[in-house]
Amino acid sequence: MKIGALVKFVPAPGRWKSEVDRCPGKRIVGKLAVVTAYVPDDSHEWGGRWTVFCDGNTFDHWGDFMEVL
Repeated sequence: MKIGALVKFVPAPGRWKSEVDRCPGKRIVGKLAVVTAYVPDDSHEWGGRWTVFCDGNTFDHWGDFMEVL
């Protein structure tokens, strides 16, 4: 993932064998966003945390719920 990337919010696969797919949130699943920044102090091994611009709003979300287009 890079700053400026166009992404789509998608369900992420479970992190463990018994975990089902995880939804990024009912209000944003399927929507497009532009990545505007990486949040290095609050990342994790499942995709990091990124700042995005989506539907006129800027917010942080986990990279494992984003598909680069």
